Amino acid sequence: MGIAAGVLLLGLIGFFGKLYFKKDAMGEGDIKLIAAIGAFLGWQKVILTLFLGSLTGTIFSVALIYLFSKKKWGDYIPFGPFLAVGAFLSIFISISLFSFH
Repeated sequence: MGIAAGVLLLGLIGFFGKLYFKKDAMGEGDIKLIAAIGAFLGWQKVILTLFLGSLTGTIFSVALIYLFSKKKWGDYIPFGPFLAVGAFLSIFISISLFSFH
């Protein structure tokens, strides 16, 4: 379930991002990484990992753009390291996102 959830979510983001931006929006390595994360952590933690990875990636990217002028809005920033940070954080955060009790 975790593998399927991760591949489906990032696959859809990549597909629709490519349709909208007319260039690759998500690399295949990111999809493979989230599949591995999903295999170990499960589908609930995959959603939390994507959220935390996106949040840390956004904060880091905005800091690079505005504070240090290293990047521009159209530049690529690898998502894999932020997925790894999100997975690391989601291991230690025990939030029950979906409670079926």
